[in-house]
Amino acid sequence: MTLNRGRLLGLLVLCLLVSLTVAACGGGDSSTSSSSESEPAPTEETSGGEKEASGEEGEEGGGESAANIPPFEGVEDEAAESYPEPKSGKFSLAYMNPQGGNEFLKTLGNAMKLETEKLGGSYTEVTAKEPNEQVTQMSQLVAQGVEGIAVFPLDPASLAPQVEQAKKAGVKLVTIDLNLEEDGLKGLLGYESQILQRRDIGAYLAAKYMAETLEPGAEVGGIEFGIKVPSIVYAIERAQYWSEKMGLNWVGNSVNKTDDVAGGEPAGTQLLNEHSDIKGVMAYNDPTAEGAYAAARSAGITDVIFGGFNGGSEARQAIENETQTFSVVLDPPSMGKQWAWGLYDLLQGTKVPPTVLPKEPILATKENVAEIPTWDEELEEEYGKSE
Repeated sequence: MTLNRGRLLGLLVLCLLVSLTVAACGGGDSSTSSSSESEPAPTEETSGGEKEASGEEGEEGGGESAANIPPFEGVEDEAAESYPEPKSGKFSLAYMNPQGGNEFLKTLGNAMKLETEKLGGSYTEVTAKEPNEQVTQMSQLVAQGVEGIAVFPLDPASLAPQVEQAKKAGVKLVTIDLNLEEDGLKGLLGYESQILQRRDIGAYLAAKYMAETLEPGAEVGGIEFGIKVPSIVYAIERAQYWSEKMGLNWVGNSVNKTDDVAGGEPAGTQLLNEHSDIKGVMAYNDPTAEGAYAAARSAGITDVIFGGFNGGSEARQAIENETQTFSVVLDPPSMGKQWAWGLYDLLQGTKVPPTVLPKEPILATKENVAEIPTWDEELEEEYGKSE
């Protein structure tokens, strides 16, 4: 009897251990409750603030969670954020503006002028509409004894002899958006430094907006300028790159031959006629985007979004009036200020980085455009109200 009781007790202990092991591994209602207490259940919000789909809805995707948004990577990550702050001095600087009537270019010059005068120097501005004019202007500025020139070149190659002439005369030269592939002096064609307009991250922001707004695989395209200005060519190339990177289908470009709203209409018409399923258009500037928008409305097309670059007063008004969907707002006030600093540094013998960045662009839409300071407001905050 003693032996049988011992065996019976051992059997009972073994059964108890097995039942405890099964309970610990889960499989019943009670195990689900225990798991939820020890580890919080997933919420509906992802780390990006988007709702995470599950089940059948997750398979289909939809909304912002369907867009594949990679992090931004590029030359702009490597460049310096500013030139060293210079000392005051009586230097004579000049700005070679490729087109005087352009608000962006005018603001860039105003900022350079205000900063130059704040530092105690004098400022000259010349404007041109085609490359040969710039060739003549640079030679004239060197002959006049200007000590530093900020050059926005229409055709960098055509200015090569004048750049060499200026360097021999001891004139300091800075430029803009000339070497867009690397942060170094190698591609600056004799200029001593450059400012980037930050068109790469601007194109990234534009593509991101389209990818989050449109369906995955939606057709998108671009409008470029008739003159192959390096920064404009680059902006559209990067818009294509980032759009494709984010899962959109880039179908091609058309050309604005006149650099205004009127030229944007036929460019928009061509793009819409050649690609009837297109849903997004990225133009190299805002007037072009407005013209393309007008072409779409004339054709009864209302489901295409239109964006541009620069973000001046005309773009703001168009976004508020819903005749343009978005604009990448660049920052010419900080560009002009940095140009003055860079030339003063060079004239004072201060080593400067090969590439410097202005403030980061902002993507303006109807939802936020009223909150973004205008360029004039930026200048007034920096230098006071102009007379």
